[in-house]
Amino acid sequence: MVFYSSEKGDLRIKTEALKRVIQQILNGEKMPSLLMVIIKFLMPLDDHTIKKLLLIFWEIVPKTGQDGKLLQEMILVCDAYRKVRVLIMKQRRNLMMYMHVCTLYVVCLVRLLLYVKFVSSEK
Repeated sequence: MVFYSSEKGDLRIKTEALKRVIQQILNGEKMPSLLMVIIKFLMPLDDHTIKKLLLIFWEIVPKTGQDGKLLQEMILVCDAYRKVRVLIMKQRRNLMMYMHVCTLYVVCLVRLLLYVKFVSSEK
């Protein structure tokens, strides 16, 4: 249902699907296969509500695998936000600053995870 809602349908259906995914992750469900669907079909959208829900989603989604290594999808997320930032910079200055801060926040989280992994592997 969530896969189909994310790929097809209008913005209202996609927003509801993303809200359901966030609720399920908060309830402890593991959904590693949804990362690519969200990156592919929801990140390129320009809807303000979906952008805010995506920020919540990236906060709560597990960023490492069971082995403790950073997921490859997280690199795609950072790259996608970088591309969005460049497009917004051309469109509107205020939104550019907002996305810039969000991008830096995600990159800092990824760097922190890599640093913790590096420090823990030295022991």
